[in-house]
Amino acid sequence: MGILQKDRHGARALKPPIPVPEIWVQRIKQDEETDDDTTSAQETQLMQTLRSQALDLATRVDLTWLEQSKLLKHIGESLSSLKRLSEVSLATLGYLRQVAIPMFVECYFLPSDIAVRRQVIPILKSLSALDPSCIDNVLQANLLAFIGAREQYHELEMFHAADATIAAEVYGRQLVSQRALALEVLASVPQGFPVIRRFVSDVLAYAASALDASLPQLCEPRQDIGSVELVGLREDCTQIMRLVFMCVSKLIAEDSGGAQGPAIAGDLQSAILASMRAPSPGFVEQTLARVYALCWQLVGSDNAALKSRQVAAMVMVALIEGAGMPRQQRAVALAVRALDIKIHNLDKSSEPSESYLPPLVSSTNYKNCMDDAVSMICIARAIVSLASYETTLVALDIEPSIRIPSICNNVHEAVFTHIASICGRSQLAPGVKIIVFESMAIWLQETAKLLARCLGEVQRGEERDMHAMAFALGQRVLILQRERIMGYLWSYWDDPIDAVQVKVRTIFEAFLDIGSTMNQAIIVNPAIAESALTHADSAGQSKATSPGAQDGNAFLSDVLDLVLTMDWSRKVKYSLLAALCARINVLDMLTGHTDILTSCLETMAQVTMASRAGQLLTALLSRAADDIRCAREQAPDGEEEEAAALRVETAHMALWKEPVTAALCRDDDTSRRMLTQQLLPAL
Repeated sequence: MGILQKDRHGARALKPPIPVPEIWVQRIKQDEETDDDTTSAQETQLMQTLRSQALDLATRVDLTWLEQSKLLKHIGESLSSLKRLSEVSLATLGYLRQVAIPMFVECYFLPSDIAVRRQVIPILKSLSALDPSCIDNVLQANLLAFIGAREQYHELEMFHAADATIAAEVYGRQLVSQRALALEVLASVPQGFPVIRRFVSDVLAYAASALDASLPQLCEPRQDIGSVELVGLREDCTQIMRLVFMCVSKLIAEDSGGAQGPAIAGDLQSAILASMRAPSPGFVEQTLARVYALCWQLVGSDNAALKSRQVAAMVMVALIEGAGMPRQQRAVALAVRALDIKIHNLDKSSEPSESYLPPLVSSTNYKNCMDDAVSMICIARAIVSLASYETTLVALDIEPSIRIPSICNNVHEAVFTHIASICGRSQLAPGVKIIVFESMAIWLQETAKLLARCLGEVQRGEERDMHAMAFALGQRVLILQRERIMGYLWSYWDDPIDAVQVKVRTIFEAFLDIGSTMNQAIIVNPAIAESALTHADSAGQSKATSPGAQDGNAFLSDVLDLVLTMDWSRKVKYSLLAALCARINVLDMLTGHTDILTSCLETMAQVTMASRAGQLLTALLSRAADDIRCAREQAPDGEEEEAAALRVETAHMALWKEPVTAALCRDDDTSRRMLTQQLLPAL
């Protein structure tokens, strides 16, 4: 957002200026009593300019935000010039420590608008380059004052840099959402995250307390609550959960060394304790347990914003992943806790006794989530987005149930079953409908990425236990879920909601990617097909009833045949064929199905269908041009290039010549006009 914004009447309104506390002037006066010995004329000039600019900011309380913004920009330029000097004097460092650093750190925390805070960040970066230890101390002091944790750290000497009046009169009056967003932005910059990291237990405790205060009002609002207050509560919960997720995800990634799918994920509790000045295991465990319980409450709340429920589900999954359990136990925890899946012979005593995760007992919040479609889709989406393949593909002995009626033996496939059960429901709210189909698209995309990753490892000669499970999953998707996925295409390709149409197209493309990758995998190692059937058999599907392993070419041919069975009056048919053009041999397709061009050109006579038919014809022409170009580039020498290209061009021309000539010679002005409008631009 820029410096200016419009109000609802269209008039330009200025952002509120940064509050100017009296302590700024007092610090400047104290600094005037010190000697001003600089090392160079350039430093002297820069310091005179900086002192003048800081004095204007501290004394001119009538400045508008626009004027303050210009002044901050000039201050940033002065500090940038100062940090480029080879050295600075002790007097300059003294001024920075006494006046500049406390002032501009407070400039970040004082305003309530995040756009105002962002403009201060370049200044903080310049100050950090000049005196990193001082700005680190002042950031710590103001951070703890900002979240109300100052009382616990009276012994720290750095608190002379944080003003108690500011903390009480300004920080305390800011909205929870404003403070949470300020901390989130601070954690995203290099100078800020180490400070957040050092006091992350206090930040999480602040977040839990804020949620404790807001959630009861949101889940069971008063009868006289206004819409503005309700929106404010939703925004508070959303921003708090975003802050918690940033902290938790960064800590887990940091503790696990950034490795993909380690045998034991990052131990979140240990990572927090390692950062504390005085480690308190009980306090950390209690705080994380509070956050975990509050996540369930927020995910299951119908009054909460959909975004906050999604982020709360991501925090919950991250907490399970970061509980310090081995891979098998993480998979069981995700299945049992997050998806309400029953596992044969589950040993409940196998979980670590010191974990912040509560015992496996059903609570009211848990039951509400398990019975609510929105809650379940948020949880399923979070698992797909966050949990590693090494965890979600661990083989589990899952009991069939109402929630998991189909055969599956891992968390990843169970997530698909949950998402698919919601995709087919009618009367979903538009926002929920978009999230549901987006989740299905993400699941298929992640599965395609998994298969591509395994294929790359197989091609490099790397053997892993996960490969057989992944390729078996790919076969089951192609064989067992084909009709269900194609059903989504028939039903929702032309959905009234544009965003749903986009997600359905993504579903189809990801589905085709899975087929193409499986084809490549079987070409590289034909034993993959038999291995996939073996794993399908071990999952409970007998080879006698299995449709059999299928390579990607056969899969794409089956999808093409399935699409061609549709009537040419269905608009979705043209879009599906256009998408298939990018993945199959168009020359073979048109040779085997000569009616495609004829039927498509006949459809051009219908004004309402001409654009869809034109889209397919354009895709076919584009692929023909690509084939001709590839034939020319792949010819062995220059003498044969044109001959190779001519052969491909002649083959395409033979297919196109008669249908196009017949279409142009029709006694139908509409057909010719549509052909001109739709095809000439592409040619």
